Amino acid sequence: MAKKYDHQDLERQFVHGTMSMRQLCRDNGISTWSTVSVYAKRNGWLEKREEFQQKLREAESRVVVENRAAKLASALDDAIMVANQAVYTFLDSLKDRWVSLPGASEPVLIPAQQIAAGDFVKILEKIMLLNGQVSSREAHLSMEVSADQLTMEMLRDLADAARQAGADTRPVISSPLPRLEGARSVN
Repeated sequence: MAKKYDHQDLERQFVHGTMSMRQLCRDNGISTWSTVSVYAKRNGWLEKREEFQQKLREAESRVVVENRAAKLASALDDAIMVANQAVYTFLDSLKDRWVSLPGASEPVLIPAQQIAAGDFVKILEKIMLLNGQVSSREAHLSMEVSADQLTMEMLRDLADAARQAGADTRPVISSPLPRLEGARSVN
């Protein structure tokens, strides 16, 4: 390759660009592209271009991921702020307050809002979920009772209370004996 050409500049143009070797030579006024091609092959320009392109793609992907993560974090912060504001507004609505209305001579009492505890629990669960915490737990409870502690009347009352609460009337365990429907009589 002739010494009048800046080899480093040609390499930089080729590695950072997408043009062919012939186009590179045309753009730089070099009439014999084969000489530049031999020099490029000897110095690994094509491998350097591929490495540069890979680093460029990785950097672009990193920027896209970082931008999406920042947008998601911002949206999550906004959602948490809205949920917190809902709790504060809810708490304010639980108090009686006096409000001056336009045209009214005296303030008007606005009574406290009545809300079920379940609704408040739902709000708290949403806040916990937004903060990445467990929002509900499952508990398994059991009770042991011996026959000497209960009378028949107590057992009937317990069965009636369970039915009223929606307990299933099917037996808990299966029996080889056939199940009779309806009232039973004892002789």
